[in-house]
Amino acid sequence: MLSFMRFLGTTVLSGRHSGEEKSISNLVPPREEQKEVEIKLTSDGFLHEEFMPKKYASSKHHGGDNISPHISWNGTIPDGTKEIVLIMEDPSAPLWFPILHVATVLSSDIWKDKDLPEGILNYDQVKKDSNGCNIIEGKSFDYTGLLMGKNTIRGQTYGGPGPLPGHGPHRYVFTCFALSEKTALPDNFNRDQLIQVLNGKIIGRGRLDGFYEMK
Repeated sequence: MLSFMRFLGTTVLSGRHSGEEKSISNLVPPREEQKEVEIKLTSDGFLHEEFMPKKYASSKHHGGDNISPHISWNGTIPDGTKEIVLIMEDPSAPLWFPILHVATVLSSDIWKDKDLPEGILNYDQVKKDSNGCNIIEGKSFDYTGLLMGKNTIRGQTYGGPGPLPGHGPHRYVFTCFALSEKTALPDNFNRDQLIQVLNGKIIGRGRLDGFYEMK
């Protein structure tokens, strides 16, 4: 399987990318009448424009652990924010549009001054302990005020980087949106539903880019 995927990455799909112009952030550009606040998005796991550690990569065919990285907005969520949206996309994917690896909506009342801890977005791995707490790999997480959407490949959870072998470094873009209104999105919302509700509500945004390559 890997040899076939590498053949595709180095020949048939070489040089093909969906492009950032089709990313969610570019489909909901800043409004002229609304000056957006810049959100400082960072991670303890990697720096902006640097390669992401293997533990964040997809476990299938890529040798990673598929752990969602720690994310912080460093106290830069603007006043008036009702909800925070965090997504991760791969505009380097050789598809019609960037792969959506994770999408979550967070209540500003609860998450404005809190970081997203490493592993919390691995929603498909949640198990309940005897006390009813949410446990992933022995760690307890509180999902109050956190709504998970559906990604392109793995469903309602975080899906780590999984570029085609030989396709070169892929850029993975984490984007944070601060919203002036609540979205009223349903549980397990999809990409199209998210794009529709973002329009006209964004008062701040931030970006964190990481790279991953499978040779």
